[in-house]
Amino acid sequence: MSSEGTAREYGEDRVGQLQARIDAALRESPEERAQTSFSPYMPSMEAAFDIEDTLVRAAARAGPGRLEGLEAALGAFDQLLESHVAERVRAQYGLRRFLAHYKGLGELGLRLPSLQDRSPWKVRPSVRVGDDARKVPGSEKESNDAEEDQPC
Repeated sequence: MSSEGTAREYGEDRVGQLQARIDAALRESPEERAQTSFSPYMPSMEAAFDIEDTLVRAAARAGPGRLEGLEAALGAFDQLLESHVAERVRAQYGLRRFLAHYKGLGELGLRLPSLQDRSPWKVRPSVRVGDDARKVPGSEKESNDAEEDQPC
């Protein structure tokens, strides 16, 4: 097995378990979001860069294997949360930054979960405006069209 292994070389079960850990680590609830003032657009985000650096160092210490590095970084992430060094939302941002730049994530068959997977409460179905608006119950267009369709 090469140090630059693929999902097939590491085993589908091991890669699947790692994807499940990534998904769980990045899952966020409305309550967690409400308890934080963290924003990636505020000066407080410097702490998230520190978290990302911590994860990069943990992955590097694990050796040349990509999967081993990811496992070590997720272990460091868990330790940060357990020791209350970082609030969860800030740590998740640091983890997302780490994973987005981690070489070989895709080659291992791993991915960053989508916003809908991480925080389904943030995603709402879109409503088409225009011709289909009359089909949306309670829409203003529906009531106006209904009045226009009445014979005089």
